[in-house]
Amino acid sequence: DLNAQRTQIVQQETIIAQLKEQLNALVGLQLPTTYEVADTIVIDLNLDKEGPFDNLENSNFGLMASRKNLSIASLVLRERRAEYLPFLNFNAAYNYSRVDNTRLINPFAAVFSQTNGLNYGFTVSLPILNGLNTRRLTQQARIDLDRQTLLYEQQKTNVSATLRSALVNYENAKRILLIEEETIGAAKENVAIALETFKRGVTTFIELRTAQQSLADAYYRLITARYNAKLAETELLRLNGSLLR
Repeated sequence: DLNAQRTQIVQQETIIAQLKEQLNALVGLQLPTTYEVADTIVIDLNLDKEGPFDNLENSNFGLMASRKNLSIASLVLRERRAEYLPFLNFNAAYNYSRVDNTRLINPFAAVFSQTNGLNYGFTVSLPILNGLNTRRLTQQARIDLDRQTLLYEQQKTNVSATLRSALVNYENAKRILLIEEETIGAAKENVAIALETFKRGVTTFIELRTAQQSLADAYYRLITARYNAKLAETELLRLNGSLLR
């Protein structure tokens, strides 16, 4: 049993070293070659149940991106509709020219001349017939707007459903965590009793080993419960858009 536990320790140290290398690679090798990671999992057990649903449309990044695509599609439709209207262009220019001859080769040329003036004008373009291309592009823009509207509503529904599911997972993970924390106390007490009775020769080594194994299993379930609770909390904050705040 002792050798099996020593083997498991070596295997776990190998996994930890590999995970550290993966973490360093994810941050662009900015971490030192040797570093330690805190093994304490800090969990917020007091998240508001209604808080994640407040102002969800302006906090969830997926909904914000979908709403931006909807706004772009609406602007494209307005641009296509504007192609039915006449175009009014305004042109303006200012010209200045000055010639001062000190010596003339041509006696009939002017010794001094200067011209300046402002020119301006308006141009009106009226689309009459372009092979119904404007109508086709407008219809395409309208279809794309309807599609983006449906995608936004679908995204909104999916986010709400996923958020409710994440909230249920968060609440259940907290309940499991509290149960496992209570189990640790009972398992420690069981090991203490088994050890004392073993010293007095009342119980056998197998019973003591069983109690110790139960404590090890309880620790493993506790760590798993804390990890799952942290995952549920992180997912809830991610959906609400408050993970990096």
